Amino acid sequence: MNEMKSYSDVYIKPSRWMLLAWCAPVLCGLIAAMILKHGIFGLPIDDAYIYVKYIQNIADGNGYSFNPNETSFGVTSFAFTIIGAAAKAAMPSIGAVAICQWISIMSFLILLWLAQRIVYGLTGNFTISLVAGAALALCRPLYFTAPSGLETTFFLMATALMLHLGLKSASGNFFLLGGACSLCYLARPEGFFFTLVFLGSYGFYPLLFESENVCNVWKRSLKSLLTFMAGFMLFALPYVSFVKWHSGQWMPMTYYGKLLNRSTFTLEPWYGKIKAGIFAIPEAYKQTLVQDITPFTFGLLTLLSLISFAFFLLACGRKTPNARWFSLRIVMFSVFGFPFLYGAAFRASPMFGGYFVRYIQILIVMMHIEGLIGLHYLFKIVANVMQKEDMRRYIILFCSILLFPYVIFIGYSDYKRFNRDKEFYSGHVTINEGVRKKAAQWIDQNLEPDARILTSNTGLGVVGAYANRFIRDEAGLINSDVYPFLRGFSEGFNHWHKMMEYMKHLNINYYTTFPPYGDDTRHTETVIELEEPLLKGTKFERLMRVRISKFVAPEEYDLWSDHKDEAVVVDRAEQSDIKDRVRLTKWNQQPVIAVRTSADLLDIRQRMIFPSRAHFSSGLAFDSQSEFGPEDKVFVEVKVNYGGKLHPVFTKEYTMQGCPRREQSVAFDVDLTQFSGKFAFLLYGVRAVGSNTRGLWVGWMNPKLQSVK
Repeated sequence: MNEMKSYSDVYIKPSRWMLLAWCAPVLCGLIAAMILKHGIFGLPIDDAYIYVKYIQNIADGNGYSFNPNETSFGVTSFAFTIIGAAAKAAMPSIGAVAICQWISIMSFLILLWLAQRIVYGLTGNFTISLVAGAALALCRPLYFTAPSGLETTFFLMATALMLHLGLKSASGNFFLLGGACSLCYLARPEGFFFTLVFLGSYGFYPLLFESENVCNVWKRSLKSLLTFMAGFMLFALPYVSFVKWHSGQWMPMTYYGKLLNRSTFTLEPWYGKIKAGIFAIPEAYKQTLVQDITPFTFGLLTLLSLISFAFFLLACGRKTPNARWFSLRIVMFSVFGFPFLYGAAFRASPMFGGYFVRYIQILIVMMHIEGLIGLHYLFKIVANVMQKEDMRRYIILFCSILLFPYVIFIGYSDYKRFNRDKEFYSGHVTINEGVRKKAAQWIDQNLEPDARILTSNTGLGVVGAYANRFIRDEAGLINSDVYPFLRGFSEGFNHWHKMMEYMKHLNINYYTTFPPYGDDTRHTETVIELEEPLLKGTKFERLMRVRISKFVAPEEYDLWSDHKDEAVVVDRAEQSDIKDRVRLTKWNQQPVIAVRTSADLLDIRQRMIFPSRAHFSSGLAFDSQSEFGPEDKVFVEVKVNYGGKLHPVFTKEYTMQGCPRREQSVAFDVDLTQFSGKFAFLLYGVRAVGSNTRGLWVGWMNPKLQSVK
């Protein structure tokens, strides 16, 4: 039952009763997930509703799309989406929400079974394998994520399946292994990391173990590697080609959108990314620790995983391992450096996906698997003091059974905090099925059918799934046309300003936010605020309201009318004095912004989204008690401040001799087309020189910023 096995490339086959017994931890995992979701309809994470929308659209014949018939790649997992769409098409009476949730739960259950199979296959210790299954079933991040309707547990299951299929036969089907690796990739793009590690380890193997015959070994290995790549490319290549053809990118939009939202990442040199990847490793372990595992258990599992790796190295030193087994074991150990991948190449926000570090839950799974493998071999060291083989078996069995009180302790700890966990789960679901869904339904019922909506910090999933309108996402999860605007963040531009530019560019009418983000400005107007009373007084109260706002970007600005609310006066003198120097008035029934001049420039600054084919036009009039001579001049400057950089666009001097009082003497038009659609500051200023300019008032007459055809 628990016979001694050497640490080698043998993958031990279980008996039938063991296969049946492994269902017990699976049942525990199912019970934990079902109790958590009992009486609660909906999904706790907004991103899951993006899958809901894609699955519904594919099943309805609207293509691989979020907006019907508009191909996009707003979901990370192609495999999860296609399986969900197939299930929806086969069972149209079942909602897409339930389908997503059950794929996620079933993936979790299969993961538990496969984890036990892997531990037993590598140790031959049934008791230890059962403990591994039970510990993972009761691991809070995993059973909490299981009913989330996301691809997280599906990716974990695909990884475990790939390892199981690869380890169970030293000379197994490389084509099948390649297909399993492609499933990891199609479950989440970072699954490609495992393929690279496997190929690298397989190619490096001869250098370690057959250095005298490297070239011949590589030649013999070539057929296996080509077979592996054929299996991988059969499934992965069509998807990659599909993504590249439609989006111009090699990865889903979810990757680029989340990456570009990390404003400084795109500007960092390669060595900066490597450094960030290294620092991401301890941060990942820190975040993993605070999710569920006590410091003692966490430290123990980490130490035992290192012991497992030490035994692996020792075994490889004693006996030349099988190349395939060696490469797959390296893949398993590479998971412990998985956070490096996120720090160096995929620094998303929040780091590691937030919500129970869902991007790196594979680390939690592998920590349990390798930790218990390492513990098994520590038990073997203890047992080896006995001379008789039977006694060794009983000692290993006894030591393994001692682990069950720990499993019971985990279960008891989960039971004590389960009400708090359920409240947390329910709160997240209420945000989605409550206030977010209310906002979507209000949009569906009240806004014009051709309205174009931008989802801001409310998230894309729920609002987009139920609004039944043309949707664009601030994070760029379904719309690559926002990427140039996202890149602007890393160049020092204000986030919200760039988003307004994007809304102008795409003729967006409305947007959704969690207040106070997106407060009313000259370009935005609150239409309605919806709230979820059930969240009042809870830790989720800050997310209880959703604001739907109208976006306004006029093609003409009357700068005289806007002056009181929008203008700022800037005196360029060393000792600024703007008191009573600017008046909003009318001269001869014409609207005028009157400026009392000096030798130093005085600017009027107003910010706005510049209209299409933008032009600034104004007349100039003068008011003074003095007569002007040829030496009396006014200097006019027009500038645009965009992104913190000042761009002079117009400078001219005018002689005032002979100009009538308070009547337009000069008219000019400044072409600002280069700033069309930009959120920028317009600055128009005057200064005067000459012996008769003391007390001079210069009037900007009918100043406008408008679109000129």
